[in-house]
Amino acid sequence: MSGFTPNTGTTGLCATNNAFNCFRAYRSLETRMPHYFFDIHDGIHVHDNEGKELPDLEAAKAEAIRLAGGFATRPAMLGEDGGAMVVVIRDAPDSVVLNVRLVFNVEEPWRQRQRVPVAPT
Repeated sequence: MSGFTPNTGTTGLCATNNAFNCFRAYRSLETRMPHYFFDIHDGIHVHDNEGKELPDLEAAKAEAIRLAGGFATRPAMLGEDGGAMVVVIRDAPDSVVLNVRLVFNVEEPWRQRQRVPVAPT
């Protein structure tokens, strides 16, 4: 506990006279993991109000990729010609830290090569 002086008053973080509990509360605030929010844009906007505590931005990125991958496994959500999904990662209400975009296209090259015969004039 070197360098830490608990506030043993009647208000604030350490409202008890128990220095150990005060120190434990102080340490939990110091080691709290970052909180990330995952907004989904896939034709409709779903705003994440709860979020998730994760160790770092790399873990948040992995979570966003997992969410986007789930979109790709549901063909009914992709549409006939494909679709797109964006997972916007925020670490505060108005603080975007990363976007993960998944684009799925269905192309039929044989349809593009078909030629419509021109009627003789």
